[in-house]
Amino acid sequence: MGLCQEFYRKEAWREVGFTSLADFLHRFWEAYFAPMDPNNLIWMGWKWRHGDVSLHTGGDLAAALGRIKAKTYVVPFSRDMFFPPDDCEVEQKLIPNSKFRVIDSLWAHFAMFCMTRSDRDQIDSCIRDLLAEPVG
Repeated sequence: MGLCQEFYRKEAWREVGFTSLADFLHRFWEAYFAPMDPNNLIWMGWKWRHGDVSLHTGGDLAAALGRIKAKTYVVPFSRDMFFPPDDCEVEQKLIPNSKFRVIDSLWAHFAMFCMTRSDRDQIDSCIRDLLAEPVG
């Protein structure tokens, strides 16, 4: 679910130097996940399931997100099946004065690794624009 179907159909892994699907599976998936303590992945899943920012507002997500005063960009990755952009946009609209920007990438959830120049440039642009926002 971290990568979208289109990623595999278009063999997007070739763009960053993997020579075959087997090479990608071995040098990306196995190299990233195999060294991990499995308990870390279990706890990450637990955190995603139980992390609720609205607990301090009695379950009122709008009230919880409405309290955010920091300059905020909500920046999901297109095609991310863990955190779909449409879901993120619904929540972004609850954060006052926030902005919504989507990183367009076949790498979906794993665009965060900046495997392509495009991913890196888009992420850098969001960070640069956020840091340039006036404070006060």
